Amino acid sequence: MSSETSPETEIELETVDERPQQFRLLDMMIGMTIVAIVCALMAPLFRMMVAENRLPVFIIFLVQAMVTAGAIFYASSRRQKMLVDAGKRIGLGYNGRLPGKFWPQVVNFGAMAFLAVMQFGLTLFLAMDSFPWFLMAQQIQLGIYSGMMLSQFRWGRTPGTTEFFEQGVVLGGFHLVPWSYVVLRPSKMAEDRLVMVMKSQSNSIGGTTSTIQVSDSLRDYLLTHHGEAA
Repeated sequence: MSSETSPETEIELETVDERPQQFRLLDMMIGMTIVAIVCALMAPLFRMMVAENRLPVFIIFLVQAMVTAGAIFYASSRRQKMLVDAGKRIGLGYNGRLPGKFWPQVVNFGAMAFLAVMQFGLTLFLAMDSFPWFLMAQQIQLGIYSGMMLSQFRWGRTPGTTEFFEQGVVLGGFHLVPWSYVVLRPSKMAEDRLVMVMKSQSNSIGGTTSTIQVSDSLRDYLLTHHGEAA
């Protein structure tokens, strides 16, 4: 790490105090809105269902809701522990394949909504005659996926966002990778992007490579303090 820094490469570090284990009134309102929309969409199909299948369908969706809540609690706990060890946040980087942070948000939210609607619809249609209990595994999987995605949005992160902290790089919202495992290089394709190599061991030569979109000030700061030649 370089001991000399210029004023141009200094940025204000951010203390992240999200208190992720505390649910806000906004979270409750969003949850109630989602439940209301799902009930309105699924009510006609529910009425078409064989009467003896209605209780199993209710049970399987209740299990899914419980799994989602459990996934949110687990992710929030991991997030809280990570923030204790990570120090102050330097900045955010976004998936280099999509411009800005708005479009990655739209794509990820759209993908989650499409998957949820498809699985809800599949469950209800298959339950018209005899209820397929094997779908329980599918709904549990959806509950875990939904819980993790909703946690990302609660933290104000786009799924796929890379967070740079004093002590390392955070992937997935709660996985802290120390700087000794990270190599940053300027991108030769675009000035607003960095090439990040994530090594499996600190002394490894190669690793997993990704392209991260960052602001100019963050790019200069990261290359100065944590770049390959720093």
